[in-house]
Amino acid sequence: MPRTGTPKDSVTFRITPAARAWIADQARKRGERGITDGEMVRWMLTYAATYMPSDYRPAGVTPEKRRPGT
Repeated sequence: MPRTGTPKDSVTFRITPAARAWIADQARKRGERGITDGEMVRWMLTYAATYMPSDYRPAGVTPEKRRPGT
């Protein structure tokens, strides 16, 4: 389902292979409505931005590999 309107800036992030597989599975379950993997990710991020508490932090230690300046 193509998006309409002015294109927005792009955002890149990394997810684990297990999370990627889960997202693809969720999109496939909604495939009859034309939901792609990318749209599923956008739905999830929109939901999180709307309903997650502002002070939310993931449980446990998350190792990060960041490039300088990002």
